[in-house]
Amino acid sequence: MSKSPRHHANNRNSIDGVLVRSSDPLPGAHETLSYLQKQRIPFILLTNGGGKTEQERVDDLSEKLGVRLDVSMLVQSHTPFAMLDDLKEKTVLVCGGDGDRCRHVAHK
Repeated sequence: MSKSPRHHANNRNSIDGVLVRSSDPLPGAHETLSYLQKQRIPFILLTNGGGKTEQERVDDLSEKLGVRLDVSMLVQSHTPFAMLDDLKEKTVLVCGGDGDRCRHVAHK
């Protein structure tokens, strides 16, 4: 008797209000992400937040949630703009954040 292939569900998790509130992990966040990783269930984390590079956000979340994460698991509001190569040498208006933090993120 052959085994059927294992199917993985697409799993998308919002960060703000689902995994953390302000800077505090919500109950069950660590256990949920640990379970997904242990079961090898792929997931991504989504946030409309910005003001940090993907690496900065992943490092911060990994520490807060006690789970190893990498940038391939994260999509922030500005992440898709990295693929717009035709804009890299043009002037682009970047708004938001504290001081000029968003400008620094946009340059990376």
